[in-house]
Amino acid sequence: MTDAAGARRSLLWPRLVALAGIAVLIGLGTWQMQRREWKSALIAEIDQRRAAAPLESLPATVESTLEFRQVALAGRFLHDKEMRLISRSRGGAVGLELVTPLALADGATVLVNRGWVPDDLADPAKRPGTLVAGEVQVRGAVRLGERLGWATPENRPAEGLWFSADPAAMVSASGISAPPYIVVVEGTALELPRPRQPGALPKNDHLQYALTWYALAAALGAVAVLAARQARR
Repeated sequence: MTDAAGARRSLLWPRLVALAGIAVLIGLGTWQMQRREWKSALIAEIDQRRAAAPLESLPATVESTLEFRQVALAGRFLHDKEMRLISRSRGGAVGLELVTPLALADGATVLVNRGWVPDDLADPAKRPGTLVAGEVQVRGAVRLGERLGWATPENRPAEGLWFSADPAAMVSASGISAPPYIVVVEGTALELPRPRQPGALPKNDHLQYALTWYALAAALGAVAVLAARQARR
């Protein structure tokens, strides 16, 4: 066996590994491009739902196409069935968000996230101004729930401890008859309860990720070519 043949044989496995790595990196980049298309379509759909005229009634069963739709509802808050989403920060202050069933004129009921109050006002007796009586007008966005971080504790309904909005569980715990979604009041009002800011659109960073994977594939290819040329000398 000549020295040249031996060198070629010794480079066979490194070349195969490099080619496999390049293929994997290109595949990851292509997958990110596909994710980019999916995310762009999702953002466009959310924009379209938000721009649609507000709904003045809601169906008894949940439809996924309702999420992010704006609603304008009239009804009466059932303050005795109020629930609280705890450990919610706002402007550096720790507090909670009030979730109160709203009894509509047609006999239906829907959960409403009215907004934030500081921890020292958790007791309703300390915030009589939030216990609005009579018919009220509510504008907000339909949500099917929320997903918080992996460190978020599990809800403990029996103890009234809600760490994340789970409409189905909240409906069950409150003993009301309502569809498992929640209307989140949004706005910029400073009074209490303070509404949430309008939800930000999902980020679409997939092009950046795709370019990163493609650049790594190109770099690995360049290294493999340089190594092969060096071996021939």
